[in-house]
Amino acid sequence: MAGVTVSAVATAMCVKLRGGGLSRRATGTRAARWAWIAKRRSASTDIALTSELDTDADTATMQRVVEMSERFCVIYQTLRAPPGLRVTHRTAAGA
Repeated sequence: MAGVTVSAVATAMCVKLRGGGLSRRATGTRAARWAWIAKRRSASTDIALTSELDTDADTATMQRVVEMSERFCVIYQTLRAPPGLRVTHRTAAGA
């Protein structure tokens, strides 16, 4: 979840976060493969996000903040269910 979404949800739920309120850490696993013409490409195969919230809110309230943040976070939703990707290449007329 993006920090902005967590902060917005917490504010809307009247949950006070101290200081920055949120620290994030993302780690990932990369798989490297040899592609055509021996050029190396790599892609992330797993992403792990760790969040730490500085608050006095109880566990149930914080669970609700997390659930709502996941629901409204565009980045989280995109990574959770990646959209299809279509690439189009065009050449300028007369070039």
